[in-house]
Amino acid sequence: GPDGKPRVVKAMFKPKPIKMPFELETQHYIVKTDTTELVCKKAAKAMEGLHRAYTAIFRPDEAPAQKAEVIIFENRADFQKYAARLRATPRKDTLGFFRCASDGSSQIVTYKRRTSEFHTLSTLYHEATHQFIMMAVGQTNPPPLWVNEGLAVYFEGSRMRNGTLKTGVIPRKRLILLKNALRTGKYIRLADLVKRGRETYDALAYSEGWSLVYFFLKSNHGAYKKRFSNYFRALRNSTDHDEAFQTCLTRDMAKLEKLWKKYFLSLKVPKK
Repeated sequence: GPDGKPRVVKAMFKPKPIKMPFELETQHYIVKTDTTELVCKKAAKAMEGLHRAYTAIFRPDEAPAQKAEVIIFENRADFQKYAARLRATPRKDTLGFFRCASDGSSQIVTYKRRTSEFHTLSTLYHEATHQFIMMAVGQTNPPPLWVNEGLAVYFEGSRMRNGTLKTGVIPRKRLILLKNALRTGKYIRLADLVKRGRETYDALAYSEGWSLVYFFLKSNHGAYKKRFSNYFRALRNSTDHDEAFQTCLTRDMAKLEKLWKKYFLSLKVPKK
């Protein structure tokens, strides 16, 4: 994305089957990697934890016909070669992508980062969110960008804690950017944010999209969480974006913005 985060690349072509040294099939995914068996096992456990977190929000009506493949390459060069096979065109700074095909198959693809294991998994979480949203909502009425990217950012910071995946971790840099914008009054008004397209979805929009998702899921002890689930159900039923927002989330945008500003101005920035 514009702030250096993973950009979504959709490839609508069915690739040739790919075999890798380490493969592990779970309830919802098939994890493949040419790194190590440990990476394969860790990724598999993390993805199943993420799936549980997804379904608590989206509540899809039925399971997909095929399990999604999670592919982790050892090096970036092989990652790029595979993208070329799919006729995907990831940018030079792309860390991962997801693909879907007309037969219902889908893949989340990334490569092992030299920096840390967390960064590798973070990319998986981000791209897998886009894949899951498409599976849960469908392609005929995809959610607006603030939801699609906001949820991807919400889940990308997830971390394993004592064998359990902890989601909803506050992204420190994004919160700082948001709070500065709110204090100076140079933030994107929510009425504008919810209608923004890719061409104007900048770094601040990424932060605000995350914050609005976080607000609906976490603020007031999760009081709005059910509304957020209903919003996804409305999108899945092909309800117009504006109608779904007003019916399921709120009709009073001014009141929402006031509550949202107050909440994030008072939210403490986590320590490094």
